[in-house]
Amino acid sequence: MASTKFSVCSLALLELGLRPISSFQDQSNLEAAGVCGELWDHYASYLLSVYPWRFNMLKQRLGLLADKPINEWNYSFQQPVGMLKLHAAFESDAPGYQSYKRYELFEDKIYSDVNKLWVDYQKYVDPSKWPIYFTEFAVMAFAAKLAPILTDKQDLAADKYYRAWGSPQDNLRGGLVGQAMAINSKQAPSEPITSYPLIAARFS
Repeated sequence: MASTKFSVCSLALLELGLRPISSFQDQSNLEAAGVCGELWDHYASYLLSVYPWRFNMLKQRLGLLADKPINEWNYSFQQPVGMLKLHAAFESDAPGYQSYKRYELFEDKIYSDVNKLWVDYQKYVDPSKWPIYFTEFAVMAFAAKLAPILTDKQDLAADKYYRAWGSPQDNLRGGLVGQAMAINSKQAPSEPITSYPLIAARFS
């Protein structure tokens, strides 16, 4: 069965010993439903952008805009709709091209000195498209986020945070997120290890 935002939140609530919800307006569990509804867009987007997950990474050619930037840049492009994080830019779609470093983000635009630009970026994707390893992490992360709001059990909140993110020494790369990162790294085995040295060190 595919995940939904309500099932992710419900599993997080169950982790806290609370009743699940059927919607963000669930009258039978109104407080929890309301809190989940307020948090969902922001926190789900954060979890989807905190690491370069492969399942929400896209490639796209940017649209060149007629208006030229002020000062040092020659061309402006429209950022992709729904972009959470930009990871790389390229001046060609031909194989073998290295990433292009001469660009800068301003508001919803990308400025550059080349008149063609392709980008790798992350965007929000529906929970039905999340792989199970990320869903498991997201459930625990949401439980950790909800625990101090919906319960008065600080030990419970700390336990869920530890299970989701690991100890402070893990620098947000332990627990279930660490497992998810390790699985995710195998989805792009040709990517140079030097791209993410801290992550490589964590799992060496």
